[in-house]
Amino acid sequence: MNRIFNFSRFGRYLAYDLRNARNNAGFTLLVYGLAPIFFFFFYEICSLVFSGYFGNFGLGWRIPFLFVLMLVCFTLLPARLYGRVTDRRYGTEFLMLPASTFEKFLSMVIVTAVVMPLCLSLMLLVSDTLLGLVFGALYGEPLLFMDNAVLFGVDPLAVAGDSLYVNFFASFLVGWWIWILFFILGAVFFKKSKVAKTLLSYLLISLVLGVTFSAILLKTQTGTAEAFFTKDIDIQTAVNFLNVISNAVNFLISAVLLGLIYWRLRALKH
Repeated sequence: MNRIFNFSRFGRYLAYDLRNARNNAGFTLLVYGLAPIFFFFFYEICSLVFSGYFGNFGLGWRIPFLFVLMLVCFTLLPARLYGRVTDRRYGTEFLMLPASTFEKFLSMVIVTAVVMPLCLSLMLLVSDTLLGLVFGALYGEPLLFMDNAVLFGVDPLAVAGDSLYVNFFASFLVGWWIWILFFILGAVFFKKSKVAKTLLSYLLISLVLGVTFSAILLKTQTGTAEAFFTKDIDIQTAVNFLNVISNAVNFLISAVLLGLIYWRLRALKH
């Protein structure tokens, strides 16, 4: 057991991994975190130049920009942090580090799929809050102070007088988690053009799974599935059932991706 995982050894390696991540991607992450401020001023300057007055920087601009920003960050940074493990020189140094494969794998997941998104989210919230407090008339209310129903899907719909609860925020987090794991796998699996090949693989796999799921769904329109959806049930029960299925699928995908990342690290040889 001590050969696989040791708390003291893992703590030292995680601290080393965090320092490397800060040195390799800390400044880049800071730029991403401050990007809303730069984009807001750029938008207002363009609005002033072309229309003669400052524009209203509403949610229609803010939410898509933050989404694209996080998408770009979570797509590029895994390869930046760990893409070098497939290089002969750095990969050899990586294999020689005094930590087990499981500890390296666990540290990689923590740094890339937990610490990095958390740091980016906090910096984006700070930037958004500062803009909302200082330029509230132009920027709007900070996301941090908004009603959860606006952002996270808490009671977003009313059906027959009853509120329908859909936890969009949890779905958002799970989606990002799976996206990051997939690009970690691409970073340690492909030797060249890591991001492009990973993105292409993601699109192809999503297409195949989407077609397969649609075919299965069409096949099950009769029988048990039809009986379930046609009997007298409330909308929330149906949503809860779909949530259970979705959670099971997300858990399976996460387990497969984590297993493949670990297997790839064990198979690394230089």
